[in-house]
Amino acid sequence: MRVDSTTIAGRQLTACAVAYFLDSQAPSSICDSYPVDDDNVVNVYLSLDTQDRQLQYVFPQFSLNDTGTIEATVDSVHYYVVQPQP
Repeated sequence: MRVDSTTIAGRQLTACAVAYFLDSQAPSSICDSYPVDDDNVVNVYLSLDTQDRQLQYVFPQFSLNDTGTIEATVDSVHYYVVQPQP
């Protein structure tokens, strides 16, 4: 995630992974906040425990905490499903 510009420095940008499952209409999500800094690229890594449920779909969600505006670029989003070893 790269911040291209912001109107107010010192804010936090929240990135979330939101997952929907085949057995439920209620999503699960995990989020983390990152400092708004237009000089750096931030690698976002979020790990969500699916509790062995089958995924229907997953999508990213971003929000700017507090006020102001931000322009950010997400070059690519990758999701990895990792099964625990027995």
